[in-house]
Amino acid sequence: MNLTHVVSVDAPPAQGAYSHAVRAGDLLHCSTQLPLDPRSVELCDSSPYEQARQCLENLDAVCRAGGAALVDAARITVYFADRAVMPAVDRAFGERFDDQPPARVPVHVVSLARGAAVSMDAIVAIRGPAAA
Repeated sequence: MNLTHVVSVDAPPAQGAYSHAVRAGDLLHCSTQLPLDPRSVELCDSSPYEQARQCLENLDAVCRAGGAALVDAARITVYFADRAVMPAVDRAFGERFDDQPPARVPVHVVSLARGAAVSMDAIVAIRGPAAA
């Protein structure tokens, strides 16, 4: 199986030695996205809702660069340090996915980089031919 490493110019640059995503056949495995503004590379906002929205926007940018669409996510993992953010995450998911949300794995962590309230990664189905 061929692997294609994906970098999106519309998402914040990787903060370490990893690709934004790796395409493997008909799946795009997206690395965790913090709620960073792609231009300033700073936290977008202190609101858990706005941070959840920004994570989804960043994942969507990565998906587009990899030939996919976030609406085709099979699973999204949500990392959070405070369970109180989950209603905000639910609201952001409801706006993004309507009545067809992906499977979701909530992971309670001690803390997140840069003091973020939430971060997310995704596994996304790719419609169309796989990368050669």
